[in-house]
Amino acid sequence: MTEPDEIVGSAVRRPRGRRIRGLLLVILLGVLGGTTLVAATRPSDVPTVVAGPDGLVRDGERWPMRAGTVYGGLDDPVGSVQRIRDLGLNTVRITDFLDRPDPGPADAYDEAAWRRVDQLIAVAQDSGVAVLLDLSTYRNLLVRTGSNPYTTDWTPFLAFVVDRVNTRTGVRYGADRTIALVAFAGEPAAINGTDNVVGTSAEQLVDFYRNVEQFWRDRAPDQLLTTGGLLYLDWDSGIDWRSIMALPHNDVFTIHLYSSQDLRVTMPQVAEAATAAGRPWLVEEWGANALIGDDARAEQFWTSVGMAMTDGSAGFGFWNVGPGTHDTFDLGPQFPQVFRAIRTWSGWDGS
Repeated sequence: MTEPDEIVGSAVRRPRGRRIRGLLLVILLGVLGGTTLVAATRPSDVPTVVAGPDGLVRDGERWPMRAGTVYGGLDDPVGSVQRIRDLGLNTVRITDFLDRPDPGPADAYDEAAWRRVDQLIAVAQDSGVAVLLDLSTYRNLLVRTGSNPYTTDWTPFLAFVVDRVNTRTGVRYGADRTIALVAFAGEPAAINGTDNVVGTSAEQLVDFYRNVEQFWRDRAPDQLLTTGGLLYLDWDSGIDWRSIMALPHNDVFTIHLYSSQDLRVTMPQVAEAATAAGRPWLVEEWGANALIGDDARAEQFWTSVGMAMTDGSAGFGFWNVGPGTHDTFDLGPQFPQVFRAIRTWSGWDGS
């Protein structure tokens, strides 16, 4: 079997950054200024995802999270969610909604950006697809403005997000059961690495995750939380991942999987730590560049997902579900071998 390629610089690798019982009722109320409004859906109509030592459970049944990131897909929410379903996945990961080349602090609250998130959540909800809401885009914004994102007070931003009422569904984010998992800031730079341009310390990183998870748990006690997938755990990177993952409100241990070291060093030790803590763990991101060839990507996928399932993973996620065709990590029917492999693994039923 082919193992994953070694990690290359993130700027080169990629940008930085069961169906629910019955379809939820969606009523078109009309068009106002070119914008279609969707009727509010009761949060109680969507089963809650809960975590336990044996994995994730939804509506009383074991529910492996099969997630796809749709980086670059916010402008086509219907198409993005359909791509997720075409792969047999059950969760859409939203992650890039604040990305822009020259951001300012006010951009974190840009209404146009958040309305795109509203729409993608609404489409996911109507399609019986769960949401993994990833707030790392705010961390990235802070870095681009020259701030240390791990010592900046996230309280105003988190309060804005958790109390936001979706303009499409009328549901408060912190009460929205479609949002199965909230992630805060995956892939923090290695403390001992050259990418730590803001000088974050190990202690600051632990304190950061403790604070943001405590705040969200207080405001939204029924939503599952995770740090966001961690990397750089296979060497002395300075990231105190054991302390971070063991935080009291870190419901799910998550990692990103891109190299053979991630596969053979990081994944088994995180799986062991999660078992000891009585919590589930999952791969939030797996990816491989299309340049290695479609057959090789399919083989790498089978190797990686096979080892993850053997180690007891509660889910597996992909970077990235999109239409790219050449030097890309995108996944879809344009790459038939890996596309077929993922659908076979996910048990795609043709719906």
